[in-house]
Amino acid sequence: MSLISPIINREESMRVIDLITWAETYFSGKGFEHPRAEIEWFLQELLNCNRMDIYLRFEEILSLSQLSTLRSWIKRRLEHEPLQYITGFTEFYGRKFIVNEHVFIPRPETERLIDIALEKITQMDSPT
Repeated sequence: MSLISPIINREESMRVIDLITWAETYFSGKGFEHPRAEIEWFLQELLNCNRMDIYLRFEEILSLSQLSTLRSWIKRRLEHEPLQYITGFTEFYGRKFIVNEHVFIPRPETERLIDIALEKITQMDSPT
């Protein structure tokens, strides 16, 4: 029996904390470098909340529909599909963007380039 079967075959709901515990162990066993971050990313999208809110909602019960969505996302992630493509969203420079396999996923280094450009512009006498 595979380790994913507890979530794949569940016919009842599951608490957020139980899912985090299970997923962290599961992703770690599959060699993912940041297993907790994997499930946090999914939960932020699934619950439409920020990372801190996930931890304030530990006891919340996930519905069968939510678990079904997670099953699909986890299967795709096991194929090393980027998290952003799976959920369809990414954040860039404080804004949320829709992404898919037809666009590049913004990198943190690009955000730094924007910061540098803005610094240079503010130092200019006439930025136009």
